[in-house]
Amino acid sequence: MKIKVLLFFVVGITAVAFNAKIILTKLQVTNKQEVVAKPNFTKKEQKKTATNTTLSMNPQQDIVGTWLMENHPNSKWVFTNDNKHYTYVDNVLQWSYSYEFVDYLPNGNPIPTGEFLIKFTDLDDGDVSYDWVYDVSPNAGSYLTLISEDTGRMGIFIKQ
Repeated sequence: MKIKVLLFFVVGITAVAFNAKIILTKLQVTNKQEVVAKPNFTKKEQKKTATNTTLSMNPQQDIVGTWLMENHPNSKWVFTNDNKHYTYVDNVLQWSYSYEFVDYLPNGNPIPTGEFLIKFTDLDDGDVSYDWVYDVSPNAGSYLTLISEDTGRMGIFIKQ
């Protein structure tokens, strides 16, 4: 039973990664608490991604709006101009965060130029998490791709 569940999990991640046109390399562990997932594009995939999506040069503005999770449209993420983020499931508020784009990793090291990292702070308990931004565009129907710094989980969202 455990083997079947594990295989389903691996296939599910592969399908999500393929949909996002992102191939993740192995997770790079820099210390026991920090796990970083990095994209690894082939030249063909870079060209295809550049023609199929808009990679934003200003994600701080482009992320503002309402986003539905691609495979779970009942999950809605709202980013506001005043740096607040709200997560709704079935139109019921589940979590509230403040967010900011940062230029450093949780351990204080700088992130590479051209990469974007969001720091989320839970408004209820102050817990902090980070997500890498790999695709965002201001246009309705465009995609937002986030990868959790902590878990490596990927979320793909469609702008409303």
